[in-house]
Amino acid sequence: MTESPLVSRRVATARKALCGIAVAACLPYLVLKLAWLSGSTFGIDNPGSSEAAGMRALNALTIVMEAVAVAAALALTRPWGKRLPAWLPTLPMWIATGLLGTVLAAVPISLLTAGSGDHTSDGPATRTSPAAAFVGIAVNGGLTVQGLTLIPLFALYVRERWGHLLRGRIADLADSPTRPVQQLAAVAAALLSSLPLTMHLLWATGSDLGRSKALTEDPNSFAAALEVAHTGMTLAAATAGLLIAFRLPRERPLILPLALGWTGAGSMTAWGGWLLIASLIPTDTPSAGPRFPPSAELTYAVQLLAGVLVLMVGSCALAERAAHLDPRPTEPQPPRGHR
Repeated sequence: MTESPLVSRRVATARKALCGIAVAACLPYLVLKLAWLSGSTFGIDNPGSSEAAGMRALNALTIVMEAVAVAAALALTRPWGKRLPAWLPTLPMWIATGLLGTVLAAVPISLLTAGSGDHTSDGPATRTSPAAAFVGIAVNGGLTVQGLTLIPLFALYVRERWGHLLRGRIADLADSPTRPVQQLAAVAAALLSSLPLTMHLLWATGSDLGRSKALTEDPNSFAAALEVAHTGMTLAAATAGLLIAFRLPRERPLILPLALGWTGAGSMTAWGGWLLIASLIPTDTPSAGPRFPPSAELTYAVQLLAGVLVLMVGSCALAERAAHLDPRPTEPQPPRGHR
């Protein structure tokens, strides 16, 4: 069923507007990070921390990530984006959906508790300086807007390019020889998820067990809200992997576990990888001890692995569904009796 020209024009207009807003939302973050790398201390209550090699590396990495977000917004909007290899738009958007989707889930939780403007999501604590409070609002606000624009852009892109794969029921997934492997991976992901699920739940309730020094010394509402969001994303990923692998419940729409698995596994992998990288960067003052305790590093590593396993389950199921719906042409067979 094709859309009417009026609907198509409205969708095209909405896509362009979302793209423009997404790119604009990336600019304050890019400018801020570039300024910090250039030596500015605007919005930093502890200027010495911005000069640390580890912090400079993390700032450089976030600049690359924001540049990729701008490129993704354009690819999801322009006609040339549909000609890209499937992995090129989906891989960065899987990471972006995980990172930004978790922020989107955390923002209302934070607002319901004590507000979300008291710190940045990846920068130093900002509890006293007005400039630092402004930076916190700008960073978290920019990330929220990016999530509200990039995720709908990707949904429109997926609907146009692969929408036929997402329609139907869970029972419509192909029953293939790899299904036992999918089930094994889903069960392994669910079991592994018990560790990050437990740790994030503890951290969300205020426990300092295995928590990073920065959050222990400077607790805030947004950090707690993120932990609640991580808990929900972990549950979503583990549940979706099991539903897809075991084809349950059979009559439910297929899009539901796929969306849960996409977002939840993306969150587990993206945040697990990001926090693991942050934990492995050495501090400039070794006497102060590690930035993250070993239990936190183990949690992030297991979180990343479980997310990848859920991605594997969903990818195999969709690849087999695509092959089932659009089988490759076979060589023509000679007429019976032909010699």
